[in-house]
Amino acid sequence: MFRSTLSKLLPLRSLSALCLLAACGVAAACSGSATENDFPEVTQDAGDEFSPEFQLEQGTLVAERELPRLDGVLPVIEGRWVVLGHAEPKSGVDRIRLETSREAEIVVASRLAAAKTVDAKLPGIHQAQLVLAGVPESCSGHLGEVRVMHRMGSAYLKYDEATAKLSDGEYAKLAWEQSDGFGLLVAELETSTECRGARFVSVAGAEKPDVLERYQPAPDDAQSYRLAQQAFIGIKQLKQYHATTDYYHQFLGDSETGLPPGTEDSWETYAGAQPELVFYGSDAQQFVGWTLHAGEGCGDFYGNLSVLYRVIQSESGPRLELVEINEASSLPDRVVAYGDRIELWDIDGVRSPSAEIPRIPLYIPTFECPC
Repeated sequence: MFRSTLSKLLPLRSLSALCLLAACGVAAACSGSATENDFPEVTQDAGDEFSPEFQLEQGTLVAERELPRLDGVLPVIEGRWVVLGHAEPKSGVDRIRLETSREAEIVVASRLAAAKTVDAKLPGIHQAQLVLAGVPESCSGHLGEVRVMHRMGSAYLKYDEATAKLSDGEYAKLAWEQSDGFGLLVAELETSTECRGARFVSVAGAEKPDVLERYQPAPDDAQSYRLAQQAFIGIKQLKQYHATTDYYHQFLGDSETGLPPGTEDSWETYAGAQPELVFYGSDAQQFVGWTLHAGEGCGDFYGNLSVLYRVIQSESGPRLELVEINEASSLPDRVVAYGDRIELWDIDGVRSPSAEIPRIPLYIPTFECPC
């Protein structure tokens, strides 16, 4: 959370200064309206807590959507399947197989991938030696049977009591037919028992990117404080932030005299919510971002804005380069950097910044009303 995280960065008095600056207490940083391409310039009068060398730049970091590949890093799901990419919906050959118990919260059904599909898209897949992450360094493995997989929340299947009377084969067929969207092309991770539980894998000898995890806790230094500060000021200049602010005022019945008594001035603190600050990587390769999330919707106010920046080191000092503005979800779990090209790993899958369709989709549909 905002207070608990930043309190690890600097004393409370500095945290208070950040909150005031982020709320446009510094006229030079917050004056005037801004467009998506207009970020606050260097602030000369913000006091000792602000670096006069700071600036914000917007850049475009885009990775093309790719076919299934065996280089880079690949996620592992259900503890045993390496996800290679998309598969055509409801494709595959042979019988449908249920990969989970019928009582599981996530139902997984699969079919064998056609041999010609595997040979064409992933030649040499079974000869590849894997490096496993999240398990002892001595662990290794390789890719076994390739299948097309569909996953979905089990609650939808349990609504109809008649499903309890189905055989396992009939239940697997129903889950397969009711699943939605792209399938996953997966390969079974074959490794020893003590090496199970890998979070992701890479092919030995292939391109090895930097996998940048979230800092826990955030870094404890003055430069990180200034990065967080400038990033937050930049977010408050975005048109998406102002649009949510307008909606917030409408929701609360804003009038000429201001917001109703007892309500928060900023939508990101509505009903006790606090922004979340996240750092990734290290000095050599670093990203910083904020998630602003408040309200639950369903008749209540709802606002969400996640903004990720890349920290660019230059002779004149660090600057922030905009990577992504996301109004649908929180910040990613990790950032994978292939030089200047990056991918973001989050609940929806492995994707390029701002991509509508992930290269590797991992979202699990539930078909349940959130209200």
